[in-house]
Order: sequence, then structure tokens, then C-alpha cells
Amino acid sequence: MTTRAPLTQGVTSALSCRVHAVDGTEMSNETARSGGKPSGGIHDVPASEGGPFGALMGSVPAPALVVTTSASGVRAGCLVGFAAQASIDPPRFAVWLSKENHTFRVAQSAHTLVVHVLRLGDEEWAHLFGGETGDEVDKFAGVDWKTGPDGCPVLPGRDWVAGSILERVDTGDHVAYVLAPHSGEAARHQARVLTLADLDIEAGHPVARNPRAGSTVPAAIDDLAGRPSTRSGTT
Repeated sequence: MTTRAPLTQGVTSALSCRVHAVDGTEMSNETARSGGKPSGGIHDVPASEGGPFGALMGSVPAPALVVTTSASGVRAGCLVGFAAQASIDPPRFAVWLSKENHTFRVAQSAHTLVVHVLRLGDEEWAHLFGGETGDEVDKFAGVDWKTGPDGCPVLPGRDWVAGSILERVDTGDHVAYVLAPHSGEAARHQARVLTLADLDIEAGHPVARNPRAGSTVPAAIDDLAGRPSTRSGTT
């Protein structure tokens, strides 16, 4: 009678393959099983080295979202590059703002953020909130916006959701704002989402090193640090 190896042995054997860190260097299986954290501590990939992580992130379409907020009578808004649903039950959404950004400074004392989802045909809004900086211009001047939750500006005719800020998490050059969505409009939810790759925008903020390409590109459109350059749709 043939004796079969225990299932765990087969799983262990399957894991005995080459595993690479985000910077492309090979890790031991022990390091990989520990979540990729070397015994000496966290291994950060230099911003100038994209590796597999940069290639993967550069291939993921990022939606064009405009975040607006208000605090102490000051309005702010920007196009963001990092955002994601963070929980199903209870519903949670997270959006990341660059520390270099005017919107970030206003959001630090705000209670609510409004996230607008841009669709094809909304390129003008992306250029307004991505190609200008609130440090220099009032992006809402001449815009027929309406006052939303907690005084946050709501852009006319755009899908949006407002969320109370539950937590701020410093993740590096960006801060994550964890939101509890509570109101919004989704009249255009079936229309195709505009992505950052669809855009060709001169950033409204200073340049920074793009960790995906190792080259100097816009640091934010207003908040796109780490995303592929929207001028070419690539890194």
C-alpha cells in the first residue's frame, strides 16, 4: 500500500520556493513566512528602487478621486492617488493625503472629508483640483459648489460620499484618514470611472522622487506621490 505524505508536508514543500522582497532581493522562507520582515527589523525599499512592488502598483488602475474638506472657515480640495475601502461591516473608507499638501493641513483639524468619484468627461475637474495648489489659488472660486456635511464643499453633478474622520494614521509621506461614510449621492455610479492613467496633468505641487521609477516626477496631483506620472500614464 502506498503511503501518502501528510498534507502539511506538501504545503511546506510548495512553500519551499524562491520568494522575493518588494525590492527584488531574495528572502529566506523563514523571512517570507514571518510576513517579509527580516529579523533585524522592517526593511524599507529605497524610494529610488521600484522592484516588483513598483511594477505591480504601476499596473493597477487608480481611480481619479477628488477629496474636499473644511475647517475653521477654510475650504480645501485635491485630486488623490491613494484610497480604498477598508471594511465591509461596518463600512469604512480610507484616503491618504500627502503631508506636503494644503488639503492635508486643513484636514488635520477637520471632522469630515467628502470623496468625489470622477467619471469619463470629468477631466476638467481633475485638472482644476490636480493642476493647482490651494497654497496659491482658491480652487472653488467660480465653481458652483454647494455646502455639504460639516461645511465641506460638494462639487455639482458628481458622485460623492461624506465620511466622519475616525482615525489618522501616519504611513510615511502620506497620512491615512479612516472614514465612516454617512451620506452621499451616486446618480452616475454606472458610468466608467476616470483613472489617473487617463489624465495628462502638470502637478500643482513640488516634485519628489517617484519610488516606482527612481526619477523626478510630480509629488502630488495634488496628492499623487508614488503614483505613475499622469502625464504619460506610466512611471
